[in-house]
Amino acid sequence: MGFARIAVLAIAFLAATPGVTFAAGGQGEATREERSAGMVTRAFDVDVVVQKDNSFLVTETITVDFLEYSHGIYRNFPVRGEAVQQYEGKTVTMGARMEIEGVTARVKDRHGNRADAPVKLSRSGRDLTIRVGDEDITQYGSTTYTITYHARLYDDKIPDYDLIYWNALPTDWETPIRSSTVTFTIPGAGTDVDGAEFIAGLKGQADTDRFGTQTVIDSEKDAVVITATAKDALATGKA
Repeated sequence: MGFARIAVLAIAFLAATPGVTFAAGGQGEATREERSAGMVTRAFDVDVVVQKDNSFLVTETITVDFLEYSHGIYRNFPVRGEAVQQYEGKTVTMGARMEIEGVTARVKDRHGNRADAPVKLSRSGRDLTIRVGDEDITQYGSTTYTITYHARLYDDKIPDYDLIYWNALPTDWETPIRSSTVTFTIPGAGTDVDGAEFIAGLKGQADTDRFGTQTVIDSEKDAVVITATAKDALATGKA
């Protein structure tokens, strides 16, 4: 299916399981909420490269300060649900399905050492959970996780265009996200992205003023690149 027009480009939050495990301790400039979670989330950056088959190559770079010794983080993805959209003046509800494939991860510890990070996938109901970290190794202080995966979405059943709707950041992450930059690379330098929106807010809300955006045409890659940067910290539970 081609990319004649993009109807919606939504950047919101995905549900996530608690962001830290096996911990004990905590201090510093952290808020009470961050101390309770055992970590400060300095940055949660996401890079999405949309493929011509409407699948996504995703790289998440998550930088946390562990206030307690921790084995790693969890990322949770709802892979079954419903998608609601407007098409030809009607509200259309359809079953939504997603497959996450090819998950890999790397970790950089507080000393700057880099290594592959073990990942373990598990399913429960409509959710896929990715555990990132090593049961035999603990981290403390500034730690950066880089997670990559290939997301294949359901067929949107729309013949006129491909619907791109992607939840980039986690709702149930246990701490505020102090900074975030989300980048979308969309095939076709002439693709119409006037309808693109980056939204945030509590469930049922749609605040379109939380991100500053920039759109660049990359003729060499024959793509449109949209970059959205959060104007301030994203509070826990914002979606």
